[in-house]
Amino acid sequence: MSVKAARPALAMAGLAPDEVDLLCYGSAHQDQMPTASVRIQEALGIERCQELAIHANCTSAYKALYLAHQLIAHGRNEHALVISSSMSSSELRAEYYNPAVIDKESLFLRWFLSDGAGAVVLSSDPARSVGLELEAPTSSRWAASGRR
Repeated sequence: MSVKAARPALAMAGLAPDEVDLLCYGSAHQDQMPTASVRIQEALGIERCQELAIHANCTSAYKALYLAHQLIAHGRNEHALVISSSMSSSELRAEYYNPAVIDKESLFLRWFLSDGAGAVVLSSDPARSVGLELEAPTSSRWAASGRR
C-alpha cells in the first residue's frame, strides 16, 4: 500500500525516485524485518537515501512529517518522501467482534482502524511547489511561549 501511495506522490512532485534523499515512514505497526521503510525504498528503486521508520503510536505519521520538515528546513535534506500506512484489518478478526454487544464507539474504532496509506513529498525547491507550504514554529518561538 505504501508503494502504491508513494508513486503518484512522486509523479505529482515531478520527482524521480533517485532524487529522493530522505524517506520518512510512520506507522503505529511494525511487524516485519527489515522495517517497512527499507522495503519501500527497495520497491521504489531508490538506490541511496536516508531512511527513518517511526513506530510509536497512532501519531507516527505526524511525527514522520514533522521530522522530514525539520530536516529539510535546516538544510539537511532536499527532497523527502513521507509515507504512512496501516493495516489494522489483521487485528480486527471476527472472533474479536461481537455484533450483539457492539456500541457506537466500537463501530467508530473499527472504521478508524481501517487499512490505508498516504504519501506526500516535501521539497526545499520552491519551483516544485504546488502552492502548499508546511510551517512549524521555530525553537525560539517555542521557547518564548514557554513550551518545549
